Amino acid sequence: VMERAFGPLGTTILVETGPADPSDVAAREAYWRKRRDRDPDLWVVELDIASAERFAAETITLG
Repeated sequence: VMERAFGPLGTTILVETGPADPSDVAAREAYWRKRRDRDPDLWVVELDIASAERFAAETITLG
C-alpha cells in the first residue's frame, strides 16, 4: 500500500502505509475502508502490472 505524501523538501513522494503484512488481503481492505470512512474523497487504485511502484511514482508524484 502506497500513499502520496509531502517529503521533507515539500515535494510529493510515495510512502508505504497500511498493514504490516501487505500480502494479507483482508487487512489491506480493512485499512483502506477505515481510511475511506475518514476521507470520503480517498481514491483506491489497485495496480496489477509489472513495476507498479515505478508506474505509481511516475504517474502520481509527477502528475
